Amino acid sequence: MVGSGRSWQNVLWREWRNSEDREVARRLLDRLLREPIGWLATLVTVAGGAVCGAMGWVLFVLAVGYARVQPARDEWPLVWRGVGAHVALGALAGGVVVAVYLLLLKRVTRLRWVLCVVWQPLDIPGNPRDWRRRLVAHTGFLYGVCGLALLGSSLGWGFALACGLPMWWILFTQEKHGDRVFHVLRAARWRTHRAFLGLPYGAIWGTLGGALVWLLFLSTARANHDLGYDAPAVVWDAAVAAGGAYALLGLLVFGPAHKAIALSCDVPAHAQEAVIAFADASRPLLLWWTPRPRPCDLEVALRVAGESEWAQFFHRLGEWRAQGVPPDELVRALSRSTWYERLAARHALVSLGGEGIVHLEGLLRGAYGAYAQRVAAWIVRSIGRDTAARLAPHLHAHVCPRCLARCHTHWVTVPGQRPVAYYGCRSCRQTREFLFAPEGVVAVLDRRMSVPVLPGRTLYVNWHARRAVFDFDRVEIRDADDDDVERFCIQIREDTDEVRRRHYRSVRCAVWLNCEFSENTWRILNATFASGCTLVQGPGA
Repeated sequence: MVGSGRSWQNVLWREWRNSEDREVARRLLDRLLREPIGWLATLVTVAGGAVCGAMGWVLFVLAVGYARVQPARDEWPLVWRGVGAHVALGALAGGVVVAVYLLLLKRVTRLRWVLCVVWQPLDIPGNPRDWRRRLVAHTGFLYGVCGLALLGSSLGWGFALACGLPMWWILFTQEKHGDRVFHVLRAARWRTHRAFLGLPYGAIWGTLGGALVWLLFLSTARANHDLGYDAPAVVWDAAVAAGGAYALLGLLVFGPAHKAIALSCDVPAHAQEAVIAFADASRPLLLWWTPRPRPCDLEVALRVAGESEWAQFFHRLGEWRAQGVPPDELVRALSRSTWYERLAARHALVSLGGEGIVHLEGLLRGAYGAYAQRVAAWIVRSIGRDTAARLAPHLHAHVCPRCLARCHTHWVTVPGQRPVAYYGCRSCRQTREFLFAPEGVVAVLDRRMSVPVLPGRTLYVNWHARRAVFDFDRVEIRDADDDDVERFCIQIREDTDEVRRRHYRSVRCAVWLNCEFSENTWRILNATFASGCTLVQGPGA
């Protein structure tokens, strides 16, 4: 059911993916992005935090262990002891931190979540004194703590506080001082602030931090007696290991931290536009396996999502359906400048069914461009799907009330695609109104019959009221004279409809006993109906 659970969102996502109208697609996306993220996005976010936590903690532990032990090549397994436990601990810590953070935010919309994934600015405009703004400026805190712990564990805590704290304060805590001192960093920062998950941004800061740690190792290795190694090669290896690990920590911690904090901040208008533009450009790659929803399902989903947002569309659609706007006018409305009229024209043409397909032939041939051709093809396919669901299971049991012709399969050629089948009246091709007669249609010749049509499981049609041929399976002559019978048989013999002419061979004719015909009339009846005529007892005889 469309209105239950998140199914209406699924319908809107599928329509957004397949819609030819960019303006309508943007409105659908804007509505969907205001909804909170689902369990899958939450699971992916927590899993991402677990992965970052596991990798970051393992890198930190390995760097500290290598700097402390500095093993030879054949002693590397010493450093890797217990790495599995460290992976589990880091993953647990990272996942818990992200999960708690999402719980504190209470409601994370898809727009905020996408901003943390796609190429969007890291800077969050607002009051500089706001704690979230300040936290964005201080996202190097965790990274700086890791650096101090690495230096303290390897070179001594006194040296780490004396040398690492000032540099950490300049580079990460006071953003404005860092920009003034490092002009190159400022330029690089603005060129990478649209980075995917902030990774290039974190890579730049991580590389600088790793180089700083590497230089501190090299410059203090001989003066620090705690190391106990004087060999330059060992000192070089330790510096490279510590600096490389610290650089990877920056990649995993610094950029994603900016993005995570952005979840709690107000989304600027330019960022929202950028997300919509990014999603619009990615539409061909997303949800390509899902079929486009039926127009009726889309209408229900839009009402559930918020009818007030689509009031113009529903008002115009209801107006056109009530007025019975001609199909050619609806076809012209497909190219109007307002989005709600274009959308309403498509849905009105689908509701019109087979009567509107004839007016779409020019669009299907591509005479009005590729866009109009795609729209016309979608309308034809939608009519085919709708009629197949309503009429195909009992095709021959549906009879058109205007033509009294049975439902029939019609084929429409769509350039570049398979032909589309839709089901409608064999004569006028309308697809909306039918009489259901699963037990057949009976042509009745009865001058006393007061109604032209008697509906039911068997449809009785008064020939005297119609005076024209139609689709029927049996004939009942109840009260008629020779002229009526002869005129009826002449119409059958002169019928040009090939489908009916083939069917006449199997039609049975029943004549009530109260009818008195001449021998010539009986010969005409027997010649017209190959199955012959039988005399039956009427109800009142």
